[in-house]
Amino acid sequence: MPNAKPVASTRPRSSDTTKADPSGAPINLKRWFDVSILLLIVSIVSTQTMMLSPLVPDVMLALDATPTQLAVAMGCYALAVALSALLLGPMMERFQRRKTLSLWSLVLALALLGGSIAINWQSLAVAQFMAGIAAGVLLPMTYATAGDLAPPGKAGLIMGKVMMGWSLAMVGGVPLGGLLGDLFGWRGALQVVALIVVIIGCVSLLVSRYRPDQQSRPSAMTRHRPSLTRLAQALAVPSVK
Repeated sequence: MPNAKPVASTRPRSSDTTKADPSGAPINLKRWFDVSILLLIVSIVSTQTMMLSPLVPDVMLALDATPTQLAVAMGCYALAVALSALLLGPMMERFQRRKTLSLWSLVLALALLGGSIAINWQSLAVAQFMAGIAAGVLLPMTYATAGDLAPPGKAGLIMGKVMMGWSLAMVGGVPLGGLLGDLFGWRGALQVVALIVVIIGCVSLLVSRYRPDQQSRPSAMTRHRPSLTRLAQALAVPSVK
């Protein structure tokens, strides 16, 4: 009898089950690192928003400001966040997201340093407005980056982990502000948080440019090609004319 042909095994090879991203790191480890950095960005942005709450009496005394004046200064932050997210957020799509996160983290750190050397409530308002502009870019870009890095069907899971940064800030932001205020004063507290923001901004350069299990992704110009360009390409086909 002729020898029977061996049946090909349907089991995946071991080399197919252990994938790595282009940098050589295991996918799960790299994804955990990316999500952790994005969570820290959300957490520190949210923390610096809340940390002044327990320090309000000290700030009012140092700047000789009334409650109304200080409320206006702090309200400039919320106004800037809304304007920045609406106007600057869409413009940031043309840049690499990790570089955008790093750059605007430095802007936020500069704003915090500016607030720490404020001489009156007006200068504090300017610093708060600058911090709000940075936050209005950082938060949407962080969420967008999380969506880019999420595996198919797990965008909600990844986004939920990143959004935990808000919970961490709500639980620890106000106590952290009070603790740093007790140790270093309100100016020193802002400077310490600025230093933390700089560190996180530098580390954000290590976030993946695309999903770890992909070798590349289409450029923004390819994914969002203008309609007129697509129409011209269609008309170039003889049967479409």
